[in-house]
Order: sequence, then C-alpha cells, then structure tokens
Amino acid sequence: MKTLYVKNSQMLIDKLDEYADGTYWVTKKIEGHRVYIVKPGVKKDSPRDIAVSIQYPDGKEKTPSHRLLGSDFRKKCEFDMKLARDIFRDLKLLQAGKDPKGHYCKNDAPGLPSEILVHSLKWVWIQEDRNYPPPRLQGRRMNWSTYLLYWHGDIDLHSKEGEAFLKKYGYTDNEIFNIRHRSGGKNLR
Repeated sequence: MKTLYVKNSQMLIDKLDEYADGTYWVTKKIEGHRVYIVKPGVKKDSPRDIAVSIQYPDGKEKTPSHRLLGSDFRKKCEFDMKLARDIFRDLKLLQAGKDPKGHYCKNDAPGLPSEILVHSLKWVWIQEDRNYPPPRLQGRRMNWSTYLLYWHGDIDLHSKEGEAFLKKYGYTDNEIFNIRHRSGGKNLR
C-alpha cells in the first residue's frame, strides 16, 4: 500500500485526479488504527469517488458511515468537553479547507482515537466535495451541519429553531431542504 500524507485544501480535491488508482494510507498508525483511501471508490455514477476506510488494531477494516462518525463525536462530547472543544476546533478548520491541529488532551475517550475520527472526517469530506462539488452542490457542508447541530445542543433539524440556526451559519432554504430530505425525516444523530 502506498502512503499519501497531504494537507487539506481545495487544490487537494482536484489534485487527487493526478494520483494513480490504488490504495493509499493517509494517516500514520494511531493506537493501532489507520485511515486509508481507495481510488476509485465504489460509486459507479461518480468517477471521482474515493472510498475511505479505517483499519482497526485487530486487522479488520470498516468504511466509516456518517452515523458512526457523528455518534463517535457525540460520545466524546458527553465524555469530556475540553476534548470535544479541541475536536470541534479541528472540524471547523477542516470545514474551511485547512488541516487539523491535532494534539488532543485525552486518549481514554470512548470510540475511535480522536485523531482517527478527525482524519476520517477529513477524507470523507474530501470525498463529499469530489462527489457533490460546491458551489452547485453542498459537498462537505451537508455533513458539517450535523456537527454544528451536535455542538450547539442537539437542535432539532426539523424545527423552526433548527432552520433559523442553519440560516445563521449561511445555509440557504434549498440547502436546508436538502439536509432535511437527506435525513429521511429524522435528525442526523
């Protein structure tokens, strides 16, 4: 397996096209976990797709779903607010197309190691930007709304309060409709 350690940026989203098809480690081993990508991914209708996976200490591999990553972040929020604040700071950096700072305060938090969670989201969001390119489509903004809602107190996505909250962060009526529609009528928790 090849190694690909690159900084997060808008250029990276397009630069991935220059890399040969194959499997790439995108993190070092952290507490026995590693993140890797496979190019091309599995979406046949999206030629720019990449697949993101996590290798666990026991050698098993799993594609991280939005629900798994969101649930993991929620558990960390409940476990330790300083840790959650550090992670959220890095998610804001990722959302803005920058690299995370890392250096998390707790290693005994539930779920994935914090760095693995953040780097999984980095690559999932790059995948989202490649498959649903902004500004025409939402890319990472669709999933980012979930973390905003978690962080700011579990605001109901389908309430007027949830709508006002997302508008405060620059989401349009159409984007809010798409977020609600994608959730299948449920909050993204």
